[in-house]
Amino acid sequence: MSARRRDDELREIGGYAAKMADVGFSVGQIEEALLRHSAFHEVQGRRGTATARRRARDKAAWAVRFVAEHPRDEWCSRVLASIVTYRETADAYPWPGRTGPTDRRVLEAFYLSATFAKSTKFRFAVRTIETRTTIHWRTAAEATRRLRDRRMIRKVGNYGPDLGTKYQLAAPAAWYLHDRQSPPAPIVLVPGLGMRSPGDRLVEQVLRHPAFRSGDAGFGDAGWMLTYWLRDDEPATRAELAGATGIDPDRVGRVLGRLERAEIAQRIDDGWVRVPDVELLPVLDAAESARGPLLLVQERGTRDAAAWWSTWWGSLSEKAARDAA
Repeated sequence: MSARRRDDELREIGGYAAKMADVGFSVGQIEEALLRHSAFHEVQGRRGTATARRRARDKAAWAVRFVAEHPRDEWCSRVLASIVTYRETADAYPWPGRTGPTDRRVLEAFYLSATFAKSTKFRFAVRTIETRTTIHWRTAAEATRRLRDRRMIRKVGNYGPDLGTKYQLAAPAAWYLHDRQSPPAPIVLVPGLGMRSPGDRLVEQVLRHPAFRSGDAGFGDAGWMLTYWLRDDEPATRAELAGATGIDPDRVGRVLGRLERAEIAQRIDDGWVRVPDVELLPVLDAAESARGPLLLVQERGTRDAAAWWSTWWGSLSEKAARDAA
């Protein structure tokens, strides 16, 4: 067994023991449960029953002490605070280029999964990203690779085909040289949805809403990113949004125009605002409903064009056959 696999197995055993202690199992009960684990069967075969039992008892005693010293509410709040800090750091950096909004949206799926797992280290798969963002899994895999290059996430384990990969939230090197209490880069704006928890129901639903699918009829990842940044109580100019997100100003203008036509964003004297949070999902649902007929028209147009080309090519073939005769 490799050292990395052994470390992963020990962490798994520790987590299993801590969960049993958290719901009230005693040291003896946890010890008996751990002795049925394959890792302790291996120890028993190599070192004997006494050694395996002693190690299981030590692990069970550690779990009971850990739970007593780290109450669940306090521990969960520290994990959530850490995830929020990572997220604020990501918002402090620009996400330029055509793939920048896609990378940031995929990263939000990582923050959401970390919130669900109640840990900054968790198992994740690109198919899960597709489920939580409506981004195709191949695109999500490419975005994950770029996020690793930017050191926003770290790969810490691999469970084999179809079993997912273990990731850990991270941040660029400048963050680790900072006080870790605030982002190393100044935040131009405070995002509207960024003021909510990464696991908030509205944040989760907006992240995976089909209105933000890529394509001519959808708002795309840039539309999601601007919806994430826009606030309903404080306007932001196009230049401010471009500076905060890293998206090109011209692209910001085009996406804002599409959001305005869908009544998601509104232009006022001081800049742009978004519909209130309570109205956001109904407006997105209406935009997606209006998108259906447009896709049907596009599909019908493609079919009609294909039929026209088929007829034209058939007429040419008939003419060539008559000329040859």
